[in-house]
Amino acid sequence: LWYVYLGYKVDEYYYTRQKKYVAALLVALIVFICFFSLHQYYVQPTKVQWQEAIAFIDENSPATSQKLVLLDKGGISNKFLFHYYAPDDWLLLRLTWAEKGRNFQQIDEARLFPLLDKTDGFWLVLSKNTKTGYYYRDLLDKKYPQDKSIELYEIEVYHYQNPTNSYVHSTKGK
Repeated sequence: LWYVYLGYKVDEYYYTRQKKYVAALLVALIVFICFFSLHQYYVQPTKVQWQEAIAFIDENSPATSQKLVLLDKGGISNKFLFHYYAPDDWLLLRLTWAEKGRNFQQIDEARLFPLLDKTDGFWLVLSKNTKTGYYYRDLLDKKYPQDKSIELYEIEVYHYQNPTNSYVHSTKGK
């Protein structure tokens, strides 16, 4: 409504000889406001930065290893976005999920740790975290060393190494 009102006033003032400068000032004001808003729109992220997170994982992983990604807050949209941006050969393990929008489920330590002990390293992705979202990060921090991480808009990515795996020990000094 603000722009419609300003447009009406510009049109009204434009045809009045004494107020053409007021009309020009109003047009300049509109352009300035739009420029500032457009600048903010393109500078500030407004959606979860999945593309940047996947690029970070890809750049910081050995090219030969298969990437295992643990996803907390694994709702249907996060799963979809992961599969949209990640290559098909990446493995996804959802740590939390809900069946038909209800009945919150999560993987427990007894099932999680045996799976992770078979890998050289893995990535933890926390998307749109709440205060309870750090449960898995804190749990993994107790058992596995964290070596890389990045915090983006509404998403956090952590890389963990498996110290019991011989591959990590043989490449750590290189």
